[in-house]
Amino acid sequence: MLTGRRRSGKAEGTVAHPMEASADRHWLRGDPAWWPLSRDADDADALAPRERSHEQPAPDEWVAQRWMRQRLRPGLPRLVFPASWSIGLLALSTLPLVFPDNTPDDQMVSLALFLLGWLLLWSTPVKVANSQPDGRPGRVFLWLLFGGGRSTLVRTWSLALAGSALFVLHIIVDVRLGWLAYALFLLLWLDQLQRIAGLLAHPQNLWVLPVVAGELVTDSFGPGWVAEHPRFRRGPLAVRRLADGRRLELRGLTRSRSDFVALQLRHSSGLLLDPFVDSDSVPRFDWLGLGGVDMRAEGLQSELRSPPPGLPATGWPARFLSPAEEE
Repeated sequence: MLTGRRRSGKAEGTVAHPMEASADRHWLRGDPAWWPLSRDADDADALAPRERSHEQPAPDEWVAQRWMRQRLRPGLPRLVFPASWSIGLLALSTLPLVFPDNTPDDQMVSLALFLLGWLLLWSTPVKVANSQPDGRPGRVFLWLLFGGGRSTLVRTWSLALAGSALFVLHIIVDVRLGWLAYALFLLLWLDQLQRIAGLLAHPQNLWVLPVVAGELVTDSFGPGWVAEHPRFRRGPLAVRRLADGRRLELRGLTRSRSDFVALQLRHSSGLLLDPFVDSDSVPRFDWLGLGGVDMRAEGLQSELRSPPPGLPATGWPARFLSPAEEE
């Protein structure tokens, strides 16, 4: 029996190594399944595309130190189905009122469908935030309600309060006011949808550098950086706060017995965005004057001209690189 167990354990270990190596090979470029229509057909390693829309190379000093982009799962494609179901549920919420007395409680059924439609719309950015390293799902929800600047805040709450007031008045004064309330909530839905889409359209990637963990001292990163831990650890290491609510963060990572430092740009919504992106090419959704999103990765040239000093960089393990990246 003992011999059989040893053989079983050895077999399991043998199978695990190729799987781990395959996952390591996709760690930087991302899972090819995220881009099924644009995978390089002639890539012998079946990797995701080396270049993606809107991405730009890092400045020369970053490249010389061998910082590399680590892609996270794109957020915008994950919005399509929840948003479609959301608007469908909002449309269905009118049916019990248009065709009354076909449910046990028309108003409660209508309200439940209406609220479920909103929850589906908000679920995508919350899930995206929750899937990111050190994700902040609660913060992105608060950003949708209270963030985005003064004009966005006024627009959001003007539509919400006016729609709510008309909803109450349609019960007290005239039922036809309910349709005006519904129209205002549809405008609010479109505004929220476009804000979410504008945020998720921006690539959500990290930049990582292999380091010698035992030699890293976090108070050596230069002016503007505030250490959050004196030595290397898996978690936040240092932060650099920017004037507009965004922040640059350094975070320790360990993958397959190798240690890394990741640079991440945290948007005011709490989502992590790629700092090296052609911002002008990333779509901004503002149809009918609604939507829009505050600063994403714009205006960071001076802060990102060179990488933080004092990082004890080491060579990239070959298991993380494709043949083209090893050159």
